[in-house]
Amino acid sequence: MGGMAYDLCAARRLFDSGAYFECHELVEAAWLGATGAEKSFLQGVVQAAAAYHKLGQGGRTGYEYLLGRARENLAKAPPERRAWAEAFAAELGKPAPRMPPP
Repeated sequence: MGGMAYDLCAARRLFDSGAYFECHELVEAAWLGATGAEKSFLQGVVQAAAAYHKLGQGGRTGYEYLLGRARENLAKAPPERRAWAEAFAAELGKPAPRMPPP
């Protein structure tokens, strides 16, 4: 599997393993070249990773703000990404691996 689908699988593995910074960096590279709904969707993934990274650093306010923005942007996913975005968004706010509950 190549291209964006591969990047999303890799991003999800990084996110699920608690490697939020690495997830952010991977998706940000795709986000920079994206446009329209795809760009909003990818921004949501980047914001979710940044939210959990902030939480790990003790930034509760930043976590809550970024999580809200992530949900808004994930809801703008193009049709071909909608199922992935909805499944990912449904997990946001739940306790993260190696993190205390939000």
